[in-house]
Amino acid sequence: MANKIIQGIQINTENIRASGETRPFTVLATKDAVFSLEIVNNHDHYYNFKTKSFSATRSRLNNIIVKNGNYKSSISFPALPDSNTDTYNIYLFADGHYDTKHVAYKEARFVDGSLDVNLSTGSDSLVLTKKLFQHADVSLTLSAFSPNGVTAFGSMTVTAPVITLTRGGSANKRKFKIVIVSAATRNFALKRQPEQNDFMAFVSPTIGSAAIPIAGEDVSASTYYKWPVASVHNIAVGMFATGANITANSVISDYYSTSEFTSLVETSYTKTTTGETETAQPTSRVSSSYGGYIQPSTQERRTLKTVSSKTLPREEITTTVYDVFEPGVQATGDPLVTNGVVTRQAGNIVFSLKQADALKEDTDVRLYGYGPGMINIASGYDVTFSNLKAELNLRTVTTTSSTIGSASTSVAVSGRGGIRDGLSTVNSINIDDSTALPTVSSGAGTVSGAGTIVLSAAQELESGETLTIGNTSKTVTVTGEIEVKKAGIENFTIRIDVEKFIDAA
Repeated sequence: MANKIIQGIQINTENIRASGETRPFTVLATKDAVFSLEIVNNHDHYYNFKTKSFSATRSRLNNIIVKNGNYKSSISFPALPDSNTDTYNIYLFADGHYDTKHVAYKEARFVDGSLDVNLSTGSDSLVLTKKLFQHADVSLTLSAFSPNGVTAFGSMTVTAPVITLTRGGSANKRKFKIVIVSAATRNFALKRQPEQNDFMAFVSPTIGSAAIPIAGEDVSASTYYKWPVASVHNIAVGMFATGANITANSVISDYYSTSEFTSLVETSYTKTTTGETETAQPTSRVSSSYGGYIQPSTQERRTLKTVSSKTLPREEITTTVYDVFEPGVQATGDPLVTNGVVTRQAGNIVFSLKQADALKEDTDVRLYGYGPGMINIASGYDVTFSNLKAELNLRTVTTTSSTIGSASTSVAVSGRGGIRDGLSTVNSINIDDSTALPTVSSGAGTVSGAGTIVLSAAQELESGETLTIGNTSKTVTVTGEIEVKKAGIENFTIRIDVEKFIDAA
């Protein structure tokens, strides 16, 4: 009797939500194949397909006959009982008593060489195994940041939304709002609208105890390009570096060392004709600065008649040779894989500029990566941003004295925070805007609280009149949508670089 074949089990092997969920599965097999299915968690509890729950009593789906090429059912996974990780082993048995076996085994492995049972297919025995994980949820925070520590952004406050996600899971587009408030004596204006490449992530590598000189590198000043770090798994070429011991404007970059040599070329051309087709055939010899001659290969030609010949002047050619190359990111150790994810791999990084010896063992270095691709490398979060918009929140103040009957450019107001000299406009019910809205000429700046501002045109205003400030504010609100294609394995903060689109003063 011919063997009946189990082709495999189809089930979503992504991490199970912490809150629990029901997952469908399909067993694929030839007609009349017989299988059994057993699910066991790390608490040695077995899934009961009748009660749809786990218990210490052993239970399985037993001796199921496949009639139509597949068998479909589902598994109800409970909520995670604590913050520890739970695992579920799925055992699919082929019943040899009924001439059933698995399709031939095809192995898959993680980058560290360990077995990936979920991507492996088939089995050389009577059992096929899959493994599912259930972790505590992770939190993705969206915040704002001034990476260069610009003074005008100092002491700003950020209302940062937090998104709860399944570890390694995904989430459809969802709206978010980030509120950025300046310090009391500062104000904001918009340079442009934000873009998704304004979002970034940073990592803080642990620098090794000594730099690694590159071949031919001048280290007489105790400065170096290449440095060891504890892990390179979340670092990429193009990340820029900051830190007390980091040379300004340093970027993670490939390193090239070049040399040049000059050649002297004598070229003669013989112009020939073959029928109606005219060609030019070069014959050259090259005098090299290294000595001797280099004779280039000649081309085959057919000629009927020589028309003319000409020797051209000697030409000097400079050739650049790349003789030393160092990748910006170099793995030197084996990757550490945890639950299928690389979490650590020792290696070296190369900077675009030389770093002083003081960098060794520095723990305060930050490497910044911008845009979804860099964020994914740095954090493990695969995200995209869309429909981004920044708005200045409406800023209003009230007048504290009247200028009715005696128009004046000087206006006493209840507060001056969020107002900028030379940029802010002022509007109200009594403002004379026949020419244009008046601007604030002076009196604002890095101040807060009540005081007098000077306008570009004299106005007659009532005491207690509400003035609406334009072009500047104390608050910027950034809205948009984020899609998480794959969450990382730990809590993380993605920040928008306020220096890119906000002008602070």
